[in-house]
Amino acid sequence: MAATKWDVFRGRDAEEQRVLGLALRSLAHANGAHLAYLGGLQPGGGAGAEGVRDSRIMAGSAGAQQQAVALEGFVKLINHLVFVGLDKKM
Repeated sequence: MAATKWDVFRGRDAEEQRVLGLALRSLAHANGAHLAYLGGLQPGGGAGAEGVRDSRIMAGSAGAQQQAVALEGFVKLINHLVFVGLDKKM
């Protein structure tokens, strides 16, 4: 499961974040899934329409390049979590 709009709730009260996190986590674990929080992966912390991999961003500032490197690492992690072990019998 991917909580893709977590950046929207970042500014909310800590108690609201905790309750939402517990609800999502219990829903994911009840169905045998993992929970990954996503958000702020676009330029400007989620305000942009293009992803970090956009070529204009890659040629841009050092901060945008660091963000792109972080996204690449995250993509590798998600691919590992999703696809490693799929060939094993459950």
